[in-house]
Amino acid sequence: MSEIKFLGSGLKIKKKLTELISTQPDGEALLMLVAYWGIGIDDILEPGKTYKAVCNLTDGGTNPAIIEVLQHRDDIDIELRHQLRLHSKVVVGESGALVSSANISSNGLSLGEQSGNIEAGIFLSSATDPYNDVLAWAEEVWRSANEVDQETLRKAKEAYAKRNPSQPIPPKDEKPTDNAEEYEGAEAEVRLPTLSEYDLFAPEKINTNNILRTASTPLLNSYRKMTGRDVKGRDGWIAAYVVNLLWTHLGHSISWKLGTFHRPEQVVNRWRDEKVKDDTVKRFLRWITIENNSNSRISKVASHLLMTAWQKYTSGDK
Repeated sequence: MSEIKFLGSGLKIKKKLTELISTQPDGEALLMLVAYWGIGIDDILEPGKTYKAVCNLTDGGTNPAIIEVLQHRDDIDIELRHQLRLHSKVVVGESGALVSSANISSNGLSLGEQSGNIEAGIFLSSATDPYNDVLAWAEEVWRSANEVDQETLRKAKEAYAKRNPSQPIPPKDEKPTDNAEEYEGAEAEVRLPTLSEYDLFAPEKINTNNILRTASTPLLNSYRKMTGRDVKGRDGWIAAYVVNLLWTHLGHSISWKLGTFHRPEQVVNRWRDEKVKDDTVKRFLRWITIENNSNSRISKVASHLLMTAWQKYTSGDK
């Protein structure tokens, strides 16, 4: 059916994007020519699908850590390229084309409860005449784009740091540190904010009811806001896993009833022992990266973990 549909918000654009991805036949590449990429894209790209993506890595608007995460994902088939001065926001699939003002970012797609920017776009079904024009244009941009190599990423990190001085600088070493001694040596480079124990944890001792150190009241309230229900029993463990993960990601150790967590992988193994899915923990971790869902310092540490270390920490046996 021929369809041209106006999309009047970032949420509507995001919904149409996920539809384009889900309806794309396996093995057929979805063309994504979007200037700036940020946190959230790794949750949007559906596993098992094929993607050809072009972004702008020269202006400092794309977070290069996200590009590195996508390069190392083994559950999707993605080829990444970059194009100088690219400013488009176009996605083309077999069922249609999405042309909008929204970058693939929290602000652009209104991720979580974040209102985001005021965005708009149109969807053109593949039965419309303009669709063929968009497809031809997208294929030409793809052909003219350049491969993303290590030198490109190095320059992209410099550009991103200059444009976003308050954000964590993606580390030059692709392998994040996982102990306090190494982290202290890298701290000046990544410039993560300092967190105290009580930024993350409730001021309580471990007891028979709380095997792990529990999350602070503000973070439990944030989890309650995300789920829309009271935090009771095992439900509260999700927030506890997240704060223990963040604390060890910063290079600290934390005691719990059965021992001490020295490394983030130990926290991951604990929630897996309790049959908690990685995605359940990741959902709350991603939630607190969004403005107003946690304080800005916690948000930055959570963002850094997701962008540079989540895949490493969870790459063991599930």
